[in-house]
Amino acid sequence: MTDIGNFVLQDGIKYFHHPNGGGLVAETAKVAKTAYVSPLAFVKNEAQVLGEARIEDQAIVGTKAVVKDKARISGNALVGGRAQVFGNASISDRAQVWDNAQVSGDAQVSEFSQVMGEARVFGNTKIFGKALVWGNAQVFGEAQVSGSASITGNAKIFKGEINDGLMQK
Repeated sequence: MTDIGNFVLQDGIKYFHHPNGGGLVAETAKVAKTAYVSPLAFVKNEAQVLGEARIEDQAIVGTKAVVKDKARISGNALVGGRAQVFGNASISDRAQVWDNAQVSGDAQVSEFSQVMGEARVFGNTKIFGKALVWGNAQVFGEAQVSGSASITGNAKIFKGEINDGLMQK
């Protein structure tokens, strides 16, 4: 990474400091002035951060991902692919959201969890530990998925706690 006055050059891409927080935003990315990008955070590629979304700590949003509304990405979390995080959703710690996955509402994805594929996580759901939600799975309502649980296929989980094992349909 080379600091060249008004921008930083990394791997041939220009990054500019976002006016609200000072984090680095690729010249190819789109970040609203109302969004916050903390000093150690990155918005890469063609990612979009819109509305009052917050990219905090050392979080990274990249590829063609969209983070909007009042969603919050923090810690060392990664959001990439064509993933969408919106509403009041929170992705934190070292969690990852990839592919075409969507996390919305008041959902929380944290620790080392991953949401990917075409998975949908919404409502007041909590995904944590090293849980994996993928495929076409949907986790919503008041459900909690944790530990080493893996939710895949067309499984739909809407209440209760799952903290181990594989659920698919």
